[in-house]
Amino acid sequence: MKKLTIIVMLLAILLCGCETASKLIVVQADGAAAETAEKPARETAQNPSTAPATEQTVGQSSEASAAPVKASYERFEGSWINSDLAQTRYDVWTMGGQAIQFESITGDNAKGNIICIGAAPGNREAMVEFDGRIIEDVLKITYQDDGWGNSGEVTIRLTESKLYVAMAFIEIGENANWNIGVGEFEFTREIVGS
Repeated sequence: MKKLTIIVMLLAILLCGCETASKLIVVQADGAAAETAEKPARETAQNPSTAPATEQTVGQSSEASAAPVKASYERFEGSWINSDLAQTRYDVWTMGGQAIQFESITGDNAKGNIICIGAAPGNREAMVEFDGRIIEDVLKITYQDDGWGNSGEVTIRLTESKLYVAMAFIEIGENANWNIGVGEFEFTREIVGS
């Protein structure tokens, strides 16, 4: 069994590179995760390469799988942006992009909206309002209409500096020419004063 584990690790290193392979969990033939020795926090902080491997979801950064951020979800209130050009919510309205606005967060209940604006000259707008519960740093939203007849699901994972967002359609509107987005996205806090 140890030979299989070593072979899997070597293949991971060859295929993914040393840095990526150190983040992977080694899986034994029976499907159980291989045991990793816990290092003291001080040793791990001084030498990150000695840190035990952690399991990651595809498309999820190591930051997104970090320790829970629940201490105070209220600090996530405000605007979060996903745009090549825009740095503020106002910029999204004028230049295009996506924005998530947490209007209020009380305990683990979050209220707000998600917008997606097309760049000029079209400036199409899709918007979804939400009111949901954050569970283990994740807010799941199901919407019935984004203004274009589309319905879908949104999953927002809150981390210290970014929001990792997955959006998928349940049903595409009959005459839809726009939507809030489909795929996986990273949102950063808007830059105030720009």
